[in-house]
Amino acid sequence: MAGPGEFEIQLGHLCNDRCVFCVSGRLTHAGQAPLLDGTVLAARVREAYAAGHRRITLLGGEPTIQPAFLGVVRLAVELGFEKIVVFTNGSKAGRSDLVDEVAATGGNVEWRFSVQGATREAHEATTGRKGGFDQVMRGIERVRARGQRATVNMCIVRQNAGSLDLYGELLGPLGVAQLHLDVLNPQDTGNMTDAELAEIMPRHGDVAPGLERLVRSLPPALPLSIGSLPFCAAPALAPWIHHDHIPMWTVSVSDAGSLKPAKFLARSSDKQKPERCRQCAFDERCTGVFSAYARRFGVDELRPVSQAELEALPTYRRLVAVHLRPHLRAALAGLAPWIERVAVEEVSLREVFVTMHGRSAREELRVLLFDARTGAAAASDWCALRVEKSTLEPRVALEAVRELWSRLERAGMHTVYPPGLDALLPLHPGITARLQRLRDRAPFGELAWTATTVLEDGPRVEIALAAPAGETATVWLAQPSGHARGGYRVAPGTKPSPALVDGLRAVIDAVGRDEASAASAAPTPPRAD
Repeated sequence: MAGPGEFEIQLGHLCNDRCVFCVSGRLTHAGQAPLLDGTVLAARVREAYAAGHRRITLLGGEPTIQPAFLGVVRLAVELGFEKIVVFTNGSKAGRSDLVDEVAATGGNVEWRFSVQGATREAHEATTGRKGGFDQVMRGIERVRARGQRATVNMCIVRQNAGSLDLYGELLGPLGVAQLHLDVLNPQDTGNMTDAELAEIMPRHGDVAPGLERLVRSLPPALPLSIGSLPFCAAPALAPWIHHDHIPMWTVSVSDAGSLKPAKFLARSSDKQKPERCRQCAFDERCTGVFSAYARRFGVDELRPVSQAELEALPTYRRLVAVHLRPHLRAALAGLAPWIERVAVEEVSLREVFVTMHGRSAREELRVLLFDARTGAAAASDWCALRVEKSTLEPRVALEAVRELWSRLERAGMHTVYPPGLDALLPLHPGITARLQRLRDRAPFGELAWTATTVLEDGPRVEIALAAPAGETATVWLAQPSGHARGGYRVAPGTKPSPALVDGLRAVIDAVGRDEASAASAAPTPPRAD
């Protein structure tokens, strides 16, 4: 088994849903749902860990009703898997103490709930089980109440496509971490005939308007991904579309527990697209349509998207890899004297890895440029930045990062907050959390965030802010003896402008005015008389 990478293991086909698109329900109904023996499961899990995998996904059928489920979770925790994903319909999580039993293992568990419709009617028409919608909602609420991560998955079929634009309203209040939608994959349906597939397979052009309405209504804090939709069906949705680029190692019950490598790449082998697609700006990222879809609807709706059309999209700036491509070439040339070689890897339309190598094999700096702020050390109207790896002295690495950032600024990028030494040094978790809250809420009115400095006596972080009239202020965060402290200062004799006052108030609100530690150390900004 090659690794590391994504690894998933199917515990069995047994399922209490009868989803219209899934083979497991039909096998269970026919009394032919196979299970993998606990000994085989344990052996495959151990092999995966030994091969370097650190994330494991547990699949069914419905994995939580397989006899070996808890044993596999406990084994994965014992071995040291850093993340365990449970792909579930929520039936058991919503009506038993299963969530508490899983939490008791101490593992880092993500519950990926199958919500097959944003309304009760759509979900139950797709899953074929009355009461299932209420159960999965209770399951999500129970998981979130215990502080565990919950994500949602849906397969787009005719039975639920009409409810797509209601997902934001449904999931927004629940604290769900991600919504993933997948175009119907005929390979997951077993031996369905083309006539049977016609009963559940929607045309991409019919689905696209609902997806566009969903994106407009989705809470900004709820990430979305859409799997295998051709980009030309809805070019404006390109930042959320992906096509099978993550290799997945799979243990399948249908293959008696044998290993099936590169699952996503194998899926792409049953796709097709016409020759004209070679002229599309998305050609390298799009794998076309499934062969069964082409037999049903043809391929006439597939059309090339020109570069000019791409750049005119309102969401173009979110396509970080595409937008930065010409600017990075110039920005990386002669970036720092220690750099011998630079590698640029566009892992998706929204993510670019830049790896800088020095003369010595031990000299390496790897940064990620991406389109979201979560975990970012710097942010702008073009992209965010995070340092993924550095073997350099922190200040040497920071100099290279700052130079890259400043070159992009000279190309027209506008900074929300710049990179600082905190990107390369470990901070106290309390400071990290408050700094992240500030970054999530920036900018603060008309104030410009000009620098982030880490001071060794503390630990302590200082943030330099500048108002349009030229006044400056410094916000500081510290954690002496484990106690959160913070405040601000302005230059002596400065007459604060309204912009400075309003901006500092926004900073205090972002850190948390209701927190006693912050309130005691961060008084109300002076009035601008």
